[in-house]
Amino acid sequence: MGVEYRLVEFNIDTPGNEIWIDLDFVHDATMNMIRNTQQAQGTKIMNRYRTRDNYLFTSFKDNGQGMAKEICKKCFDLGFTTKREGHGIGLSYLSEYLKKIGGYAVVKSEPGKGAEFILAQPIGTLINPPVEEKK
Repeated sequence: MGVEYRLVEFNIDTPGNEIWIDLDFVHDATMNMIRNTQQAQGTKIMNRYRTRDNYLFTSFKDNGQGMAKEICKKCFDLGFTTKREGHGIGLSYLSEYLKKIGGYAVVKSEPGKGAEFILAQPIGTLINPPVEEKK
């Protein structure tokens, strides 16, 4: 079984200031979206970051199969899946985590036109913020 490589583009548009975000969440979200794109027969996923109104917006746009409105409405529900071997946990986890810290997730999609997931994570709001070492 060979390894299949897919293109991932990263474009980061943030102010020159330092921002606090949960990098573990960003990693989990990125890996989940890459998996979903592959499972939706996508060959490309574009990932963009930008800040606005004290949020980090992470956008994942793919060229996969896309989804009907009915599926978009349910895709963040725990246990909902369209995959034969899926569990319906990944998108639900992302959405619930964002709600817990004051953020949100949205999806834009049409059948045959891919999907775009936008995750809004409040800047500076972490469940487990870093602890500064005392000198």
